[in-house]
Amino acid sequence: MWRTLRASEDSAFSVREHAGHTMKFSVENSVAFDSRDRPILASKGILARLTQEYAGPFGDSSFIRHQLDLQAAAPLPLGLILSASAQLKYVIGLGDREVHLLDRIYLGGQQDVRGFGLNTLGVRSENSCLGGGSAACGVLHVYRPLFPPQMLFAHAFVSTGSVAPVRSRNVVRDLQDSQRVSIGLGVAFIFRNIFRLEVNYVAPIKHCVGDAQSTGLHIGCGVNFL
Repeated sequence: MWRTLRASEDSAFSVREHAGHTMKFSVENSVAFDSRDRPILASKGILARLTQEYAGPFGDSSFIRHQLDLQAAAPLPLGLILSASAQLKYVIGLGDREVHLLDRIYLGGQQDVRGFGLNTLGVRSENSCLGGGSAACGVLHVYRPLFPPQMLFAHAFVSTGSVAPVRSRNVVRDLQDSQRVSIGLGVAFIFRNIFRLEVNYVAPIKHCVGDAQSTGLHIGCGVNFL
């Protein structure tokens, strides 16, 4: 894969030193157990999926990435649906090569830790986010079907996540110290299991210095939501 990173004039030097062309050659495997009734906004069932990616020996990138996705949903009284999702990520460079900015782990945005800027959680340099080497995030939802009941849902949620630096000496401690938390409510629209659209009012209640976070209306669209 041929990739190009273009840095803006106000990007931090830590970003600009990664700018330019890179080549990545990688293979990926995934093992999963999925008993959900549907892949987007399930009302019952569980998902457990382990994904691994190996980059190298060809190209400029050389790393191993692990990702664990967990999800469970169950019906509640009064037609409510309880859903919990968690995601763990870890990437480590091989040999003497540093993990490239494009291959690092990022969090933030409407698909994981809501209320924070897209891919802005983690180590920062000036006004730029440098990503990390590991991350943990989770979201707890309570849904109420509206009309039509298989397409439109009201929901309340709490989301949390954190990112540890690439060169972290104590990953668990760094993840604990950099925890972010947000709460919110809104509506979710599901179109034929093709995509999901959310309109939420979100309030970050725990953040770190320099975070791009805001209380207010947020809109997100995609497939892979926590």
